[in-house]
Amino acid sequence: PHVRVADFGIAKVGGGLVHGLHQAGAGCAVSVDGGSGGTFELTIAYATEMKNARCELIINGTSQTIAFLSTDSWNATKQVSQTIQLKQGNDNRIEIKGRGQGVNLDYIEINKSR
Repeated sequence: PHVRVADFGIAKVGGGLVHGLHQAGAGCAVSVDGGSGGTFELTIAYATEMKNARCELIINGTSQTIAFLSTDSWNATKQVSQTIQLKQGNDNRIEIKGRGQGVNLDYIEINKSR
């Protein structure tokens, strides 16, 4: 099943977004239900004018780096996907923390891998 976990709204008229990830300590987090648990595809829609911005992706306390290629404009979006593992049930936490580089987040989607 396809689930849009968080929709921050760059694409919406007058939309909102998560920005300011370049500031020290900045980030965002969502809690999700992992159903029966297992392997999922996490997709993040974003905007950045930086060539290779990086953020920290933390899934249930396990950290990894995720790279965001330039969208060439703060008004254009691209997507980046990462395979993740979720626990069974609704006690899953997904965090994205900035590393001092500018990335604006539009939405996060999670799809169960087949």
